[in-house]
Amino acid sequence: MQNQLIGKVNSLYDMIIDDEHIATVLRCGETILPAEVQESIRAAAGQHANAILDKLRELQVDLRSNPAVFIGGGVRIAAPGN
Repeated sequence: MQNQLIGKVNSLYDMIIDDEHIATVLRCGETILPAEVQESIRAAAGQHANAILDKLRELQVDLRSNPAVFIGGGVRIAAPGN
């Protein structure tokens, strides 16, 4: 996801960002990146997360009855109730 985001931001905004910029935006940290770049990063991350959840549904994994903890890339998301 990060490589795609880096390429997207570069082509849309003619700006070079790195993994740390992405992590800072996703953690809602302070950054000098323009608001539109931050929104693009958040939107792309949301689309990526939805694609993962769609794939799990396609594989008939029901996260409502099978609690899960997603870990990767320094971000941790716990299923409700965990």
